[in-house]
Amino acid sequence: MQKSRPSHTRIKMPPKRNDIDISSPRRFVLVFAASVFVVELSIMLAFFILPPLHPLLEAVTDSTALIILIAPILYLLTFKPLTQVIAERNLIIKDNEELNQTLSNQVAERTAELSQRAVEMEELSKQKEHRAKQFEAVAQVARVVTSLQELDLLLPRVTHLISEQFGFYHVGIFLLDEYRDFAVLRATNSEGGKKMLAREHRLKVGQTGIVGYAAATGLPRIALDVGTDAVYFDNPDLPDTHSEIALPLFYARRVIGVLDVQSMEVNAFGPDDVEVLSTLADQVAVAIQNALSLLETRKLLAEAQSAIGGYITEAWKILRPRTLTAGYQKAGTSIKPLEKPLEDEHIRESMEKGETVTASTSLAVPIHLRGQIIGVMNLQLPQDHKWNSDEVDIAEAVAERLSLAIETATLIQATQRRANIERITADISGKIGSSTRFETILQTAAQELSRALGGSDVLVQIEPVAVQMSTSL
Repeated sequence: MQKSRPSHTRIKMPPKRNDIDISSPRRFVLVFAASVFVVELSIMLAFFILPPLHPLLEAVTDSTALIILIAPILYLLTFKPLTQVIAERNLIIKDNEELNQTLSNQVAERTAELSQRAVEMEELSKQKEHRAKQFEAVAQVARVVTSLQELDLLLPRVTHLISEQFGFYHVGIFLLDEYRDFAVLRATNSEGGKKMLAREHRLKVGQTGIVGYAAATGLPRIALDVGTDAVYFDNPDLPDTHSEIALPLFYARRVIGVLDVQSMEVNAFGPDDVEVLSTLADQVAVAIQNALSLLETRKLLAEAQSAIGGYITEAWKILRPRTLTAGYQKAGTSIKPLEKPLEDEHIRESMEKGETVTASTSLAVPIHLRGQIIGVMNLQLPQDHKWNSDEVDIAEAVAERLSLAIETATLIQATQRRANIERITADISGKIGSSTRFETILQTAAQELSRALGGSDVLVQIEPVAVQMSTSL
């Protein structure tokens, strides 16, 4: 069998000391008594060996020898260990002081780190809050863009919203004129900006200020300190401006205006502000273009309605039957034409004002045709009846349907008339073009035109010079 090695246990020995340990009071007393005994024994032996001395001299000698012999022993046994204890205690105190200083430094460093961390957390919290406000501003602008379609209402609302959310004291929106020569101020939130609006403030594109630069180049322009920016235009209506940013408004890759934002602080626009304001500028540009497109569409629609209305009115004047009676009247179960137009006071008032008029038991409702009053519908009830709102609404709805029916009939008749004219013109043209003889062409034109016009006399005359030219050919 393999013998196991004996285990060795390390014993930590106390440090060696060259001096005598007197930490025990009992040991100290024994050592001191032994020392005194040895000294006295040495003195007594010396007296036996040496000749006798005077008693006084003997006492002095005895005391001196005792002191000389005991002093080193006392030094070794008392003062030296005490000095070492004091030195060790001072060393411990010094170590404790160094430890306390180290701990104090560590606490101070940790406190400074925590303070710096608190400042960073507070700054981060402010940045998050500012970022949240920026996103809220973007959301609010998006809601305004979708809710407002009138340009005169949209632009002032956007400028006030940006100023309120970001704390900028001036926000302006410029739009390029039709010739793209000037950027014209259309909306603003500041008092100075309103003065500029009153005098129709405009800036030359490419020549005047940061706005003119952005409108000409299509690039954003930032002046973090307007006092040192060479492009900045010093506007007397905005004396507190220290920072300015101009962002072009694009639609379909074309500059249509500029968003101008000014602050009373230097270096007021950070990267986050520029990013958010650029997003807002894109939203505003789309909203402006939509509003302009809507305005143009409404303008075209109004022109089309005016043209159609004029066409229908002219068609009504032309196609209205000359034998059309003044109107029809239903009395009881029979319907008969009116012998003469109605001339009651409430009827004249309804046709003059274009509104429904009630008079005791009578109700007069005007009949419109593209904005023009062409007739009236009069209703008469028994003496003991009063008109209520439902009955008035029914009468007005019937009058509106009657107007639409008359308009539709007029359009159909005008279309049929135009088609008939085109057909007759095509027939005549076909017959004229079927002949190559000059005389036959003239005769055919006269005959067909007379037939189309109900047997009217038609004279077709050619200048003699033209006849000679035709004959020579």
